Amino acid sequence: MANASRTRFCLFILLVSTLVGCDETETTVEGDWKVIRGDSLLQRTDSIGGLGNPRSLMSPTDTALYFIDWSLNGLHRYSTSVGTLSSGTGIGQGPGQIRDESAYFLAPLSGRRIWLHDRQQGRVTIFDAALNTLEDITISGSMRTLPVKDSLLVTVPRVGDRVVDIRPLQRSQARIEGTRPDAVQRAYSAGTSKKFEPVGQNYALRYGPSASCGGSVIVGFEFSSFLIRARKDTIDVLEPPTSVPFPVQEGQARLPNWFNPKGTLDLACDSSHIYSLFSGKHVSRSKVRTLDLSGRLTSTKQAELSAQTERSTHLHVYDREEGAFAYEIQLPTAARKIAVNDKYLYVLRHRPDGPHILHYSFINEKTNR
Repeated sequence: MANASRTRFCLFILLVSTLVGCDETETTVEGDWKVIRGDSLLQRTDSIGGLGNPRSLMSPTDTALYFIDWSLNGLHRYSTSVGTLSSGTGIGQGPGQIRDESAYFLAPLSGRRIWLHDRQQGRVTIFDAALNTLEDITISGSMRTLPVKDSLLVTVPRVGDRVVDIRPLQRSQARIEGTRPDAVQRAYSAGTSKKFEPVGQNYALRYGPSASCGGSVIVGFEFSSFLIRARKDTIDVLEPPTSVPFPVQEGQARLPNWFNPKGTLDLACDSSHIYSLFSGKHVSRSKVRTLDLSGRLTSTKQAELSAQTERSTHLHVYDREEGAFAYEIQLPTAARKIAVNDKYLYVLRHRPDGPHILHYSFINEKTNR
């Protein structure tokens, strides 16, 4: 009898194991959109350590990753094929150097050149693939500037209801005037879409990440799940699978600068898709009321609260040509920044021993996803 019971138990375990093993890699969540588990799609191949404060990851080809580390000698190039990290372009105000703790916007240009807008210095520097300085352009009057084409810019103004402008690249007197309305070829204003009507009421029109995708620029927002796509002759809104509730309703309180509940954490693209690292977390009104808005919270407590909305495993994928939402990848680890090309995904993760950039290869071809 004992042997029979043991046999039945083993058969039960075998059945459960079989059912678990046959579980599909795709699941559905609320909203009924497609979710693909990262462990079925991604294979860990490398990890870049010894970093200081990396940000602004970009991988325009499958042989190189570029990122800025203002505490580790500037702009760097990581060679995927060799596994080596460049020495950096330097910290300072000299040609090709960057200033520490500034705001940076990286973008690819034709001919494997690299565009770097250092907002604090008011300068765009053009590098070659090996990070040799090719050209410096003075820039003014915009929050950020990214190229649509080599001769066209997308600028995000500091003030007003404009979400994004398309402007020609002006090199006259080595200066780009971002505030001249007559230089605008096309503009998208918040008032042109009902999707942005709650934004002004909730102090929520804060610009989040942006990415240049070789012919288009994608702009995200810290409090919104919607994305703006600007191309040479069109500016439109990409539809997310779901909207994100705003953290404060009816203008009850303005959140402190150090605490930014976020919708979109980072953006990247390859030849066929747009990738949005999506948080979707928000802060309830009751939670907002408990925050110490006077700034007396310790730095540790601030870090704990900020970490609630600055990392995510949700990677939303859009069709690059059509702009339609396609599916979500559930990442194996919570990420703060991403970079993507046709072969690889890079994920910035912070651990107790410091930040690491994890290197994944795609297991399946894109046509099979």
